[in-house]
Amino acid sequence: MAHLWLETGAAWGVMPLSVDRIYCLSGPEPRALANSERADAQPVTLCRSAAEWLLLVRPDNRATVNGSPVDLGIRVLADRDEIVVYGDRSGTLCHCFLSGERLASPQPFPDADGLGRCPRCKQPIENGQAAVQCPGCGVWHHQDERLPCWTYHDTCSLCEQPTALDTGYRWTPEEL
Repeated sequence: MAHLWLETGAAWGVMPLSVDRIYCLSGPEPRALANSERADAQPVTLCRSAAEWLLLVRPDNRATVNGSPVDLGIRVLADRDEIVVYGDRSGTLCHCFLSGERLASPQPFPDADGLGRCPRCKQPIENGQAAVQCPGCGVWHHQDERLPCWTYHDTCSLCEQPTALDTGYRWTPEEL
């Protein structure tokens, strides 16, 4: 699930993003728009199109992505893009980073085709069985009492992603 890293004083906070919501970034605290609010009336919005996150900036407002202005009023965003929204004379209204990184968490395996196979134990992963999708490489592993394949080793069987379920995010803006 995508999220925003928000600058909150001396630290960074995380705001999860839902693909079916539109977000207003025209203040110090980004927020999801209520169903009754018009997105086109907001100075700066963030929304999801078919496969990409878009930043929409009305002509009378100022925002940058990675230090470059959003000249045409729309910008397709990528993982770790820095977004800064400026106010009239008050300086920065919002400073955040978009991140597409997911956390590893057990969930029902969604494979309806029955083609899922755990790379650690080589056994099939059944539809609905508890499993973890690696945030690094995207491969699914069993994760239940009988087959704890995800947490069996310190890293994913195919990449260097740590497998502790409380690992947290591997990238934060504090690294910049």
